[in-house]
Amino acid sequence: MSEKHTDSSSESGLQDHALSASIDHILQAAYVLYSKDKLNLIHSLLKGKRISSVLVFTASKTNAKMVARELRKLDYEAFDIHEDLDLEKREIVLEDFIDKEFQILVISDILVREVSLSDINLIINYDSPTGARDYVARIVQNTANNNSAVVLTLINDRGQKKFKTIEEVLGKEVFKIPLPEDLNGTSTAGDVVKKKKVKKRKRT
Repeated sequence: MSEKHTDSSSESGLQDHALSASIDHILQAAYVLYSKDKLNLIHSLLKGKRISSVLVFTASKTNAKMVARELRKLDYEAFDIHEDLDLEKREIVLEDFIDKEFQILVISDILVREVSLSDINLIINYDSPTGARDYVARIVQNTANNNSAVVLTLINDRGQKKFKTIEEVLGKEVFKIPLPEDLNGTSTAGDVVKKKKVKKRKRT
């Protein structure tokens, strides 16, 4: 009797295709920029626009607290949830966000899979996700009832390699949007990386 042969690489390819297919209907794009410009970019994207529900994902509780605090300084209604908040306080913040009591919810990475809001207009990855599955989870869990949602990832120089790996797993490149004019006075993080590579080639 012949043994059944399973091609693990083929199975992996199918899984990757399924990951990508699950979010193909959602508009996704990215910006390449310095970390110091991320909050300015968010402000540029949101000012004057009526976006009722915005989710911002960060890599740490420190960033979650900082981003929410700085957005409030810019007169946005923003609150954060992270592992330092007890469960009761998290639930109160989530309920208020669902009830449209405020516009922007900032979430630390460790709580990503605990939050499922299904009707988000805009998702901003302030920090690049750790991998493709996390990237997809952030989208699928929070856009189930909104096919017109937009997902934007802010990529600094350190995050470029990580995000490139995510794109390779998904089997497609996420479109990179040029920075707005008010942030275009300096070179992007991507430009700096390219310049470093050119210099290295000249020395060899």
